[in-house]
Amino acid sequence: GVIPGDDMHMELYPKDPRNKITKIWKEDHDLLLPRFVVDENYVGEIPKVEVTFENLNDNIDKQFLGKTLAKYAETDSVQILYHPVTQKHLGLAKAVFKSSKGAKKCVSNVHQKTIMGKSINCYLDPGGKGCTKSFEELTRV
Repeated sequence: GVIPGDDMHMELYPKDPRNKITKIWKEDHDLLLPRFVVDENYVGEIPKVEVTFENLNDNIDKQFLGKTLAKYAETDSVQILYHPVTQKHLGLAKAVFKSSKGAKKCVSNVHQKTIMGKSINCYLDPGGKGCTKSFEELTRV
């Protein structure tokens, strides 16, 4: 400690003990950012990355829709919905995009666009609530 009035006291200055010549991190590291899963336990605003497509032609399949959407943005998943009993095409699909910008770009370019003779209705559907509602209406007995 420091004793007031003591002439024998030596002041110590803190010094970094690490060697200045060698660097611990010699190269840049690219760390992957995690993608959070949105489920029933998700807290916060649901990201607007899910798009619902209605009034699709019966001949539009998952591969064709995926190629069409790839022109606008990168998708995580594309799903065409079929009737659970008859396996008939319902004209309903949903796609999950990797970014909300991509989903918005897709909606702005595909909404009311005619594909295979039908005008497609598409909209942002966070959480898939609109798609679920449409599916239940179409499969109601």
